[in-house]
Amino acid sequence: MAAVSYVKIPLAEAIKRALPEPAFRISEERLEKLKSFSKVLLGILAVAGIVSMVVLAPNALQALEIFQKRKNYKPLAPKRREAKLIKTFYYLKTKGFIEFRQKGEDYEITLTDTGKKQVRKLNLETLRVSKSQRWDGKFWQVAADVPTKKYRRGADALRAKLKQMGFYPLQRTLWFYPYDPRVEVEFIARFYGIGPFVTTMKVFELDASDERVLKKFFKRQGII
Repeated sequence: MAAVSYVKIPLAEAIKRALPEPAFRISEERLEKLKSFSKVLLGILAVAGIVSMVVLAPNALQALEIFQKRKNYKPLAPKRREAKLIKTFYYLKTKGFIEFRQKGEDYEITLTDTGKKQVRKLNLETLRVSKSQRWDGKFWQVAADVPTKKYRRGADALRAKLKQMGFYPLQRTLWFYPYDPRVEVEFIARFYGIGPFVTTMKVFELDASDERVLKKFFKRQGII
């Protein structure tokens, strides 16, 4: 059997060969919430799954350009953008978040288990409840009956996150929001290990005074 020649292609060269137009992108809304380009790149990888460099690089360069603009950073020259991308890839690899696997003249990039955990943290950081096209006038209630003796940290973290996301507490364990938050609340509760103690439901009738308080709050926040 004839020997197969194998030439290692430097990562920088693989990026330079990545010429196709971007095929996917992380939303600009989420870009706004991410604090560093390394987190942006992890977010793109989470959307893409296992992806080749030839597909990933142009998307990452486009995201870097948008990220720079939204953070009011000075635009980078093309060579500096490539250098920034290479540096970020190696940073993520050093942290154990991604793995490279060479395939011919390209690289296949995957998230490690550590990287997936980091993405879940990023998802939590950037989590928000999406608005439906039009509010139907009904509120959603999140009831968090968490045994604080055993799950104090999870209960406190849930309250802090709901507050940060703009929910309103009518009581210490009852939080309200005008749009359906079931997916987001389930993610938060599972993340903190308190899923069995958190319930989300749509409320069709509220005490009139409570309803006035909620409407006033969410109008002031610009949510409704």
